[in-house]
Amino acid sequence: MNLLPGTNGNWSFPTHPEGVDAAEGSAVPSVNFRAVRPGYFETVEMPLERGRLISSADRADSENVLLVNEAFVKRFWPGEGPLGRTVSLFSATGTPSRVVGMVGDVRQHGRARAARAEMYFPHAQVPWDQMAMWMMVRFSDDDPLRSGLSKILLPVAGGLALGVGGGAVTADALTSVLYAIEPTAAATFVGVTLVLGTAALLAALVPAWRASRVDPVAVLNRE
Repeated sequence: MNLLPGTNGNWSFPTHPEGVDAAEGSAVPSVNFRAVRPGYFETVEMPLERGRLISSADRADSENVLLVNEAFVKRFWPGEGPLGRTVSLFSATGTPSRVVGMVGDVRQHGRARAARAEMYFPHAQVPWDQMAMWMMVRFSDDDPLRSGLSKILLPVAGGLALGVGGGAVTADALTSVLYAIEPTAAATFVGVTLVLGTAALLAALVPAWRASRVDPVAVLNRE
């Protein structure tokens, strides 16, 4: 089970139920996803309304199946039977899974929130590689060069600011250990800041630039 009832976490993916087409210009519906093993529904006492539950026969080399809850049926197939219908993840042309059962609704996010449409897939049949690719593309930054530089340079800038501030505060204490240099000389603070800042920029620029040239989808396909 990837997520237990009552947890705040949630996985949802673009979902294409059989016979349901997203309106032109609208987003593909994203439905809550659960990966479960045999015995899960009995353990949490989730009632089976129609069909069957997931069993040990639902292996990676067997027919792809899933269960849906009542909220799913009401949302996508109102007034119709769900058994035998298919659902595809990510793309309408993706590998379909056949609905073999319908279970009752569970308020996964607490009593105060209504039950949502949910899908339950056998853990052995979950396309983990496709999910990883989709999540990487979805959450990747549009500008990895800027993102990489900011993640490195922001902490450096904070450290330089603290260093300059600390140096100014402790300047009097440094007078006894410095020779021919005023501890509060502006040139000293500016010079040190420029040297360290330039070094940090050069150190961050090369890996950030390389990261910006990498296509995550191509890398995953090669793997």
